[in-house]
Amino acid sequence: MRALNEGPTSPTSTEIRGAAPLLRGAGESEDIPLQQRRCAAGSLDKWSGHATARHWLPGLSLIRLSRPFLYQPLACVTVLSLLVTFLGAEYGYATLDVAADISLGVGTPLALLLAFRLNISYTRWLEGRTLWGKLVESSRSIVSTAVSATLAAQSDGCGGEEARATQERAREVAGWCVAFAYYLRGRLHDDDPAEATPAVQQLRDALERLLGARAVDELEAARAAGRNVPLRVLCRLRGSASRLLRGCGGGGAGPAGSASALLASELLVGARDEELFGTLSGCERLTSTPTPPGYVAILRSALLAFLALLPFIVAELGLVEVPVCLLTSLILLGIEDVAVQLEVPFGDDENDLPLAHYCVALEADLAELLDLLPAPDDGLAEPPKNA
Repeated sequence: MRALNEGPTSPTSTEIRGAAPLLRGAGESEDIPLQQRRCAAGSLDKWSGHATARHWLPGLSLIRLSRPFLYQPLACVTVLSLLVTFLGAEYGYATLDVAADISLGVGTPLALLLAFRLNISYTRWLEGRTLWGKLVESSRSIVSTAVSATLAAQSDGCGGEEARATQERAREVAGWCVAFAYYLRGRLHDDDPAEATPAVQQLRDALERLLGARAVDELEAARAAGRNVPLRVLCRLRGSASRLLRGCGGGGAGPAGSASALLASELLVGARDEELFGTLSGCERLTSTPTPPGYVAILRSALLAFLALLPFIVAELGLVEVPVCLLTSLILLGIEDVAVQLEVPFGDDENDLPLAHYCVALEADLAELLDLLPAPDDGLAEPPKNA
């Protein structure tokens, strides 16, 4: 995949696939720049055309006339307008003298229906983006709290096995946060693991280093069985965060250094954990609750009726009738097509949210937070055996 901003310094997909692990294990020395990790997703190419103020023509590439949703009605309207034009020129076919009545009687309600449909779809798209923004915010907060607790534990005198166990728990918490984003994307996107992109495959490799191959295999088996894997991940995340905050290596005082600090950390993590549960529920609500089909049926009936009458409304234009009908139909059908894409923004369409990019960016941010931990002693690089 290409990077969002291509240039002499932008890494290629081949370079990214051959790079070191995104979330490196403890004790490894490779340092992958944040921008290079983000470029691994390459999911924002489809938006780069209209995101710049210098050029607007590349944005036209987002109009996909190859989709049956667009080209079939457009072909029908074009044929009908050509037929009306030919009959009018050859046989003096009289045009309908009700153009104004048809425009007001059908066009005005159709415009209101399309506007409402697009507004509702965009609201759903924006809700999906807000939910994923909350996911990123909560994950950063949880991992930053885990890192702070680990640093506080080490400054309070926890060393040796206790320090190693605390660092492993912090890495485990980060792993569960990445796993939640990874498996939530797969659940919403209806992913086939065998067709994973290089960026998505790197995310899974990072999970195996953080959580251990056994834990990831269990999650993959649950996904193959149709289970709600993100929900399971959140339960494991809650347990890992609780173990981290409750003790330094399983004994004595909490790693936050005092009872009040421990309580504050637990309350913060608990609140962020609840937000992740809310994100899961919100995303599932968007995918399972489409726009009411009755409304969509009325809208499309009015749209097809207007497009069928359009060649007769503008028949007096002569040969200009064909491009006018084609352009008008393209605008109206394009609005409905965009509304269909925005209605459930977790797919592969041009206007859907780039979830792979969000997952890679989150993983890179959490890796930056883990970099704040001091370099561990030898023997800390192994992932936990039982996550």
